[in-house]
Order: sequence, then structure tokens, then C-alpha cells
Amino acid sequence: MILPLLKKKDIIHIKELSDDRCLGAANWWKENYDKWEIVRQKWYQVYSKNQDLSLHGKVDNKRLYEYLFSEDYSIKETIDSTIDSFVK
Repeated sequence: MILPLLKKKDIIHIKELSDDRCLGAANWWKENYDKWEIVRQKWYQVYSKNQDLSLHGKVDNKRLYEYLFSEDYSIKETIDSTIDSFVK
């Protein structure tokens, strides 16, 4: 809803790219869809508790994205436990 308003007021400029310029990203998402579906489902589970949410900035001196973007974290149990370790 805010994006059309920003475009109308000429505050934000969006340039559409051809599909071939986005092919690398599209392929990456296809290859990693299952892993990120697990991540989305875990966050849905966390948010559905309807409680205040606070996260640790780092666990074992690594940020959450460093774990999630690692190839070592691709199965549900590992992803779930990693996200749980960041939730305070």
C-alpha cells in the first residue's frame, strides 16, 4: 500500500529488470526453496505464540544469517534448534 504512494510522490524509483538479468537469483531460490520453506515455517511457529519477541544478536559469536546461509544448516531439526537458540 505504501509503495504505490511512494512511487506516485516520486520518492522511490523502481526499475523492472528483464527475466534474464535475474536468472541467477531465480535459480538460487529454486534450488534453496525447501530450506527457506523450513525457515519460514519455524518463524511462523515462533510468531504464532503471540508473545513479545527478543533475539540474541549473536550465538557462539555468529549472527543468525551466518548460520542460515551456511550449507551445513539445511535440515529441519538443525534449522529449528538454531532459530530457537537465538530466541531469548
